[in-house]
Amino acid sequence: MLGWLARGDAAMAEGQIRVAIERYQVARAEDPSNALVERALAAALLRAGRAAEALLHIERAIELGDVEPDVQELHALILAADTKTEAAKDAALSAGTWEGNLIAASLGDPQGASRATPWVEEASLRGSLTALVLAAHVANQGHRTAARNLTAAAQALARESQSASVLEAARDLEQRLHDDEAPLLRAAARARTAVEYATNPRFLPDGSGERPLALRLGIEAEAAVQAPIGTARIDGAVRVDQLVVLSNRAKLPRLDLTGLTAAASLEIPISTRPEAALVGLQFRVNDVFADAFETHYAITVEGGPSLTIPFDLGTRLVLAVYGVGIDFIDFSPPDAEVSSQNRDRIGQRVIAALVHEGDWFTARAEALFVRDDAYGEAFDTRGGALAGHFEARLSRQIRLHVGMSLELRSFGPVGDAVVLGDAAFRTELRTMVKVGAFIPVSELFAVTVDDIWIRNSARAGHSYNENVLSLGWETRW
Repeated sequence: MLGWLARGDAAMAEGQIRVAIERYQVARAEDPSNALVERALAAALLRAGRAAEALLHIERAIELGDVEPDVQELHALILAADTKTEAAKDAALSAGTWEGNLIAASLGDPQGASRATPWVEEASLRGSLTALVLAAHVANQGHRTAARNLTAAAQALARESQSASVLEAARDLEQRLHDDEAPLLRAAARARTAVEYATNPRFLPDGSGERPLALRLGIEAEAAVQAPIGTARIDGAVRVDQLVVLSNRAKLPRLDLTGLTAAASLEIPISTRPEAALVGLQFRVNDVFADAFETHYAITVEGGPSLTIPFDLGTRLVLAVYGVGIDFIDFSPPDAEVSSQNRDRIGQRVIAALVHEGDWFTARAEALFVRDDAYGEAFDTRGGALAGHFEARLSRQIRLHVGMSLELRSFGPVGDAVVLGDAAFRTELRTMVKVGAFIPVSELFAVTVDDIWIRNSARAGHSYNENVLSLGWETRW
């Protein structure tokens, strides 16, 4: 067996792939339980373009106990050649090697790209190849400037390490980036339907007597587009939300809600460095109706600049300042009428968020300052919030998430502050906890489970609890 294995290796070295396969097959016939033979045969079949057959042999090698990192790397390459991209990413990452990380990054995996980033600065063949793979990775994401800079770095490192093949590939990628002047428009869509159980859909305060429960049908539809234009990136999205009350309809009027949302953003790097900060501008409009547009609750318009400071491919700091305008329509006094009940307002939001994308999780911590000036002074608001969100990827498909926020706001004055002093202001603390899961059942469909709990702590007669449990069915394109 060893003799035929050695002869197969010699044929592979000479580029005689068909001969190598024949010799490996003879070796396998002599010893069908040898993991080295299975690995060698899988590699030869892959080079011959027979990925499906190669996959059977590499998985047999793993079953026989071959757990070396290069086996996982070969497994990933074979899976990718057999168009099993997600499984290929998992296999590449499980190798835990620089080569495995590059394979994952080349397949579009952000974790692989993040793990490989430290090698970009290394003046070696490894550094040049890493820069080249990451250049292709960020180019596919639409980050043209970062891609060009990484391509330039790959060329410089390739010259230092005297790697003609990497240098040629980097020049080819640079030319393709230069020639591809048309925006690469990307589109995505999502639809979700869910059954929801709400314990206090009218947000009635504690001690107010009966609080009717609600069984609701929720429908969401969202579409988004993205286009790089030069060094900038433009994103746009539209979304429709519909809630239909299925139980206690007589006790829950005007709660068949329709929400319409449109959003757009522009993001531009401030320099040509790969790790350059990004200046952005965001804009969003949200409109809420009830009972098939017979009731118009409110329209919200918000927007403003942002600054994103990346520390590496996995960690970034986001700073933003937004202006907000809210117009309450059917249940607010006319603006021409002086009334303390007029809730129409303009305000500001200042946000600082730290985001980290790890190997198997994404975490976001956020601080928010809120200021609203309403037509009715009783609805003037000052306050702030702390929030956190954590998503764990238990596998390539299954995701669990948990989020929590604490928001403290002061309202008023509700009378003459000179006379009433502190009594003219009202303070509330809103606590929200959300947990959920995203569980795919096929390539297109997934089951979603979410539970949201809200506790509003305020003065007597204004505190309330609300809990919403939903079970949904989602598809994405």
